Amino acid sequence: MIYFAKFDNVGNRGETYAADGMPYTFEDLQAMDGFLEINEADFKLYCSGEYLRGTDGKPQQKPVLEPQPTEQEHSYVDPSTLTIMEAIAAQEERLRKLEGGVTA
Repeated sequence: MIYFAKFDNVGNRGETYAADGMPYTFEDLQAMDGFLEINEADFKLYCSGEYLRGTDGKPQQKPVLEPQPTEQEHSYVDPSTLTIMEAIAAQEERLRKLEGGVTA
């Protein structure tokens, strides 16, 4: 079976019609611009979600994306900022103790 499909600029398959029983003729699709003819084997690859249309017009496997490090994995706090943060935390703790001893 033959299919007609549109692809975005990355190569992801979009709007697709099967040649048998489609509501448009091939000439209609050509006039709509952007539809390309693909065979059944390529169609099945695109439907798997693991393939894109390459610049050569053939299916190519999607690149494997490396996991991005979380903010915690790559965050860095310089020593002077850390010292200030620890001093603030200690001050807040002292204030909590003082407030706990005050009765109205």
